[in-house]
Amino acid sequence: MGFRVGLTYNTKSEVVLKPGDPPDLNAELDHEDTIKHIEQAFREGGHDVARIGGVRQLLEQMGRLQVDIVFNIAEGYEGRNRESQVPILLEMMRIPFVGADGLTLGLTLDKVLTKKVLIAEGIPTPRFAESTDPEKLWKTDLSYPLIVKLRCEGSSKGLSEKSLVNTPEELRRQVEWLAETYKQSTIFLEEFITGQEFTVVVIGNERPEVYPVVQIALDGQRPTLDGNSSPSPTCVLVQTTSVLRGFQRS
Repeated sequence: MGFRVGLTYNTKSEVVLKPGDPPDLNAELDHEDTIKHIEQAFREGGHDVARIGGVRQLLEQMGRLQVDIVFNIAEGYEGRNRESQVPILLEMMRIPFVGADGLTLGLTLDKVLTKKVLIAEGIPTPRFAESTDPEKLWKTDLSYPLIVKLRCEGSSKGLSEKSLVNTPEELRRQVEWLAETYKQSTIFLEEFITGQEFTVVVIGNERPEVYPVVQIALDGQRPTLDGNSSPSPTCVLVQTTSVLRGFQRS
């Protein structure tokens, strides 16, 4: 017998860009097709699916939400704690959910706090500087090249080829652009390091299960570690049903 799985999410259609908005304001939000694929994968795995939506829709259903577990990809609304909103409510309602808890999501969206934890644990991370006052960033003692980011954003928001700077003049221009485009956002610098970036999915707590390493290539191709093409989207989506393996109804 399958589970009744709730889906929490935010779609790009929720945000209507207005004049003066950053061009990637809705970059973190999902396409409707993504939600459909996730729903289909669970149904093909023998589970029932209840679409919940974002944190506001979750609030409306508090006390009457009939699900066994929630698959959460919601981004939330406003501020650096936005990704924590859904997990915190689910914890309060004692509804199991997939993914990190509110503390972890709040911490990892903030690049500076994340780096401070890494440093405290002895994990190497590039030197950095941050400030809400752009004028204080010109006198940095960091070594060029630098990469200029927003402190509390994800999905590469605010990043482009101009984010990698080699001179104080380039740094000034990029910081000024970020400060003007993403008003009231903290700007973050770190020394640029070369290398490849990988994502590793870990499922479980006491006995975690590590899934295959994934790499997203910026040239539109999706190579794997052995040089072959990556799994088709269907194969990746089918794996989402495995997050329920070993889960027991309360």
